[in-house]
Amino acid sequence: MNTKNQPWVILVTGPPAGGKSSLAGVLAGRLGMPLVGKDDLKEILFDTLGWGEPQVSRKLSDACYELIYHLIGVELAAGRSLVVEANFREDAGSRLRQVAGRYPFRSLQIYCFAEMEVLLARLGRRAEGELRHPGHLDAELLQRATGLVEASPPIEIEGPLIQVDTTVACADIETVLERVAEIFAADVAADQSGMGL
Repeated sequence: MNTKNQPWVILVTGPPAGGKSSLAGVLAGRLGMPLVGKDDLKEILFDTLGWGEPQVSRKLSDACYELIYHLIGVELAAGRSLVVEANFREDAGSRLRQVAGRYPFRSLQIYCFAEMEVLLARLGRRAEGELRHPGHLDAELLQRATGLVEASPPIEIEGPLIQVDTTVACADIETVLERVAEIFAADVAADQSGMGL
């Protein structure tokens, strides 16, 4: 399939506390792409609609995912590449393929992960601290953490996959950018080869 001139959707995925948000923010800035982040959207909804019980937070999460797919479509319709960060649900592959049916795109997935005990320790620090919006209910999230981590594998979608282990340290952004540049260059070369250039 000729993907020449199709915009990119760079998906930064992985379990909670895997280091997605930090990486996605720097990556979007360095690549000059807009960033759609689940937590950013959710915090706007917290401040607009309020928060409280866990079921309210989960309802707002449902709304966030709908907004994410909508905003991906908006950017793609304008021909713009973008970075999207979230701990996507198991239906992400099918939802993204639906978007691609309307607005074809090239995908690159960057999967951030760490060992379970490290993720749990990070989530524990979130629950004890005040670094995140209180609407996230991190103490309640910690009680469900193991299930959430296990339910956050890479998205099953066509395209390159970069796996980033953040167990010991934050992602090395320069290494990730080098890999992204290599993938972009290989894609351009494949397009040119297909056109006989």
